[in-house]
Amino acid sequence: MNPTAAISRPGIPTPWRSQSQRSRLPLGVLLVPSTAAWVIMIRWVGSMGNGVGPMGLELWEFVGVWVVMMTAMMLPSLTVTKCANGTALARGKATAFFALGYLVVWAAIGFMCYPASEAFAALVEHHSSAAVAVSVALFTACGVYQASDLKWRFLERCRSCAIPLTPMTTPYLEGVRCGASCLGASALAMSLLFALGFMQLEGMAVIGAALLVERHINRRSVCVLFGLVALAYGIAVALHPNLAPALLADHMGQMKMTGPMKMMK
Repeated sequence: MNPTAAISRPGIPTPWRSQSQRSRLPLGVLLVPSTAAWVIMIRWVGSMGNGVGPMGLELWEFVGVWVVMMTAMMLPSLTVTKCANGTALARGKATAFFALGYLVVWAAIGFMCYPASEAFAALVEHHSSAAVAVSVALFTACGVYQASDLKWRFLERCRSCAIPLTPMTTPYLEGVRCGASCLGASALAMSLLFALGFMQLEGMAVIGAALLVERHINRRSVCVLFGLVALAYGIAVALHPNLAPALLADHMGQMKMTGPMKMMK
């Protein structure tokens, strides 16, 4: 078997996994689009502000914004991934296909988040106390999950992702598999954006940084620490709901827009 084509599962050693046959990713393939996505998000937030739910966006607009947001937040965490040895061009192409497969998983989640965000916006507008309770529940669930065995197993699989070089469909499919594992590790953390607002840059930065740190530092105590922070913030939101910006219903009417092109003006 060609070692560069093998795909191993976490915990199963193979020759492909040996140190002599793997190398670090071409980081620019991940960090350049991530940086560009952050620039776009900052510009959009300057135009739109932050709000609750989809903020007047149509489904395809919301998913487009979601994909840019995932590119900004999630691609840096892939820098822990190893790549099979090969030329710089081959590693760059394989990394690009891997990242594409990874983002496809998160794009699919955007389609599911749209109706959920509409429901949450309606809750904020008509049943504010229930919206506070849901927000506190999200922070609590995230905090508890951070310390769970299931979280750790998903994170181990996510951390063990690696990129073969050939054929190009293989790194793409491995990216999809890695995205599914990382989704299991990170979905509850991402759900906090319902309470913080999907255009809340500070929340995006903190969550993205936490995901980056926990994937680079192989210590369960790091996950537990982030969980304690989530629990503490949930208690704070219960006492002071304004700490969850999406709960400020008076922001809702300011975010209506006609489409992505208006955001770029």
